[in-house]
Amino acid sequence: MTQLKTLPTYDPSLFEGAAEGYAQYRTKYPPVVFDKLAEIFNLNGQGRLLDLGTGPGLISIPLRTRFEEVVAIDPDPGMIAEAKRQAAAVGANNITWLEQGAELIDPSLGKFKLTTIGRAFHWMERELVLERLYELLTDDGGLALLQTGDNPWESNLPWKQAAVGVVKKWLGEERRTGQRGQGTRKPVDILPMKS
Repeated sequence: MTQLKTLPTYDPSLFEGAAEGYAQYRTKYPPVVFDKLAEIFNLNGQGRLLDLGTGPGLISIPLRTRFEEVVAIDPDPGMIAEAKRQAAAVGANNITWLEQGAELIDPSLGKFKLTTIGRAFHWMERELVLERLYELLTDDGGLALLQTGDNPWESNLPWKQAAVGVVKKWLGEERRTGQRGQGTRKPVDILPMKS
């Protein structure tokens, strides 16, 4: 059995100013991923989707057509504002955007057929989110953690290596995150559970 190590608190400067760049340049999930989710969970335009750590809506916007209603949650106001702009651009009007941490979900949100978390689970207090999420899923519902495998820090692609080289040139070898560029990245890892 393992115990997940979690982050203590959310740093509001973590993604400050990044929302537009995420919407424009972050690797999108291929449509086949959404088709597979529709197949696995029998998505037919009914029910509700909960998208945690929605960012600029990279999952909630394209998946919205497979649900009656979508609730998309992110703690960053810039991400929520950008997601609303992206949704308006494609006429997505069945999405409710909530600016809050995933850790604050509760039964007042109602029940969901599917919950998605894409490239954000590592930022959450994972045990707490999973515990609270369990009571929000319908009996035939589920959770999908989505990843694109797009990690420029570990890529062999020359252009990604060049981009990381520029970052290191100006910010140093240590990866930075949050605290308006002064914080250092501390990976959240899985630790063995003590008996």
